[in-house]
Amino acid sequence: MAFGNDFGDLVHPSVPATLDGETILINSPSVGRQFGQLNLSGTYRIIDNASGYLGLNGEARSNRIDGGINAGFNFKF
Repeated sequence: MAFGNDFGDLVHPSVPATLDGETILINSPSVGRQFGQLNLSGTYRIIDNASGYLGLNGEARSNRIDGGINAGFNFKF
């Protein structure tokens, strides 16, 4: 579990672009600077030389929530 605060202009960047001779400014959504993160993971031994794992992660701030899942299998030979 973690809590943090972003500094600088990276939270709300703007990128100029040109399409068919027209220049436009692309703005990212406005999100909060304070955030919380949570990561959970676990491993399960199936046999002596094999195991599976699963992980969940997430980050939350105002106007944005991100999450992810990872899973896999390890085999030692």
